[in-house]
Amino acid sequence: MTQGPTWRRYLRFWRSNIAEDVDDELQFHVEMRVEEYMARGMTADEARRAVTARLGDVETARAECIVLGQVHEKHARRADFVDGLRADVRFALRSLRRSPGWTAVALLTIALGVGATTTVFSVADTLLVRTVPYPGASRVFLVRREFTLRGQKLFAGIPFTALREWRDNARTIEALAPFDRDAGPLGTDPDAITVNAAMIDTGFLAFAGKHPLIGRNFNADEMLPGGPPAILLTEQLWRRQFNTSPDVIGKPVLFQGQPRTIVGVVPASLSIPDFGSERADVLIPLVITPRMYGGGVMVRLKPGISRDAAARELDAIMTRAHVVNTRIEPMAMTLRLDRPQDTLRIRQALLMLTGAVALLLLVACTNIAHLLLARGAARQRDLAVRHALGARRSR
Repeated sequence: MTQGPTWRRYLRFWRSNIAEDVDDELQFHVEMRVEEYMARGMTADEARRAVTARLGDVETARAECIVLGQVHEKHARRADFVDGLRADVRFALRSLRRSPGWTAVALLTIALGVGATTTVFSVADTLLVRTVPYPGASRVFLVRREFTLRGQKLFAGIPFTALREWRDNARTIEALAPFDRDAGPLGTDPDAITVNAAMIDTGFLAFAGKHPLIGRNFNADEMLPGGPPAILLTEQLWRRQFNTSPDVIGKPVLFQGQPRTIVGVVPASLSIPDFGSERADVLIPLVITPRMYGGGVMVRLKPGISRDAAARELDAIMTRAHVVNTRIEPMAMTLRLDRPQDTLRIRQALLMLTGAVALLLLVACTNIAHLLLARGAARQRDLAVRHALGARRSR
């Protein structure tokens, strides 16, 4: 492949070849110095040897010149890009100002498409993608027991007597955390307010990757029947009812008519994956008693473990330990692991709505593309002149 003429490298339309430019420059100096020595009476070979001895390490100088040239060219290209971008933006603003009708239609179309899509996608991201902001959220599952009654699939509670067996014998799970729901009045009449409560054990906060803002977590004594009654406030209730006062720690408060001691405040980012209930305002200890069934159990699988393998192991452990559902006997139970977002009742509707707004965004983009094509056709002569003056296709 033949190389183009040297003069083309110096035109703006072609990027210069720095290595060839440096070679040309060095070759020019060598030839000029050889001619000078030959004019003094040296032969051609003597002149070249003298030039080589005088110039020294030419390769090192060549490498340094190439590096300096590349740095200079990089800065020049960056400055050229910024100047071109600034000029294009000014030109675009002037063009939009000359066509206010076209600009208004385009902006309205983009606003409708992007606004609706952003809103729905934000909701879908919260409820379907990042439902529980827990460590290893992709490995967090809800344990559920399913049975069929009169052709309808129903769910039964998890016997909490199985939790110790799972903790001691399960090899597929990394951690587990039971939880339940409750509600009741907080405070004394007539100033009492009805709050939603989540019942958790001492390991729930660690499972969720959270720490109390102030105070402490529940301790083991508070998990025992008849233990010290304690309560954790959520950040939103702490701000709303207690004005973020740090003095609430250690103070008694009535919940469901029973005095409890406030031991800490948990951050508002703590979430309970139970979409059938309102957001919790307070947290109380989950005191487990024999034959007690819970509202939910979360497990975090070990890396590389499938949900089916974990479900089979947990079910087998329950069978070996003779943990049976005495309330629905002899109804056959199937233990399964579901992602928290799978339990959302509006999941299908939200998926359909997400697909609908995605199509809306596609329609908006198509409309903008048609408007730009029509505008480009009207500016055909202008674009041809700009290209002929040296503008790149990207500009």
